[in-house]
Amino acid sequence: MKVIVVLLVTLALAQGPAFGELSDSDVTRMEQMMNAALAPVIAELNELKAELQAVKTELAALKNDVSELKGEVRQQGNRITSLESRMNSQTNALLLVAGLLVTVLLWMLKQQWDARREDNKTITSQQETIVALQAEIERLKLGIVTGQGKPATDNVAS
Repeated sequence: MKVIVVLLVTLALAQGPAFGELSDSDVTRMEQMMNAALAPVIAELNELKAELQAVKTELAALKNDVSELKGEVRQQGNRITSLESRMNSQTNALLLVAGLLVTVLLWMLKQQWDARREDNKTITSQQETIVALQAEIERLKLGIVTGQGKPATDNVAS
């Protein structure tokens, strides 16, 4: 509402002679009215300026905080990348060691397998020898029972 009054007074002053001649006291009174009408507006503008300055200051502080956070994020990203690289190196080393262990264990198992296979061949050969010896013993027993298995010296003496 006060702004409308100020505009009307300003318009009246701009028109000047159309409203008639104004005395010095009229002009002074109009200036006082304008000043009185503008004072709250100017005070509010000053408050808004102060608030705007406070917001600008806070925004600048926030920008600094954001810049710092960006730096920290970048730093953490670099640290994560470094840790990932180290972890990959450690994983590769572990895989290499595990591969070597598996290779050694497989070689040891093969050696045992080959040794058992040789042992089984030896056992089989010994079993065959035992069976052949048992067969020979049985044949000799039969020869003795039937009299055909007597030694030659006995045959000569009789």
